[in-house]
Amino acid sequence: MNKKNIRFLIVEDDEMIRLIHKDFLKDLYPGSEIIEAENGAQGICHYFENHPNIILLDMMMPIMGGEAFLDILEEGHQCNILKDKPKIIVVTAIKEVKELMNIGKRFAVEAVISKPLVQNQLKSLLKDWIS
Repeated sequence: MNKKNIRFLIVEDDEMIRLIHKDFLKDLYPGSEIIEAENGAQGICHYFENHPNIILLDMMMPIMGGEAFLDILEEGHQCNILKDKPKIIVVTAIKEVKELMNIGKRFAVEAVISKPLVQNQLKSLLKDWIS
């Protein structure tokens, strides 16, 4: 992925956390496109409209949470509706180790990070994906 045409999708119900994530991404990758969704349902719509390369995903949200979001993307990929597999970073308040491990095994999930996300964590993860 090239820094100039990278497209991020932030799926997070907490407006302040979305803003923090957006600021981190703007700082690390100026000029990248950043799309925001406040729940999984909006996230799915934005995903199909904008085809982001990297998704920051919360798991616990109203209307549609992260599990359903991942289910829909996985189904779309299996049915060849989705050609490209996104890279998903789950940023969650979930603390239970077994649950976190199960999330890490889900379709397209590349990393699971506990909230709050630290900019250096994000930078470290993304450096291998974005040139």
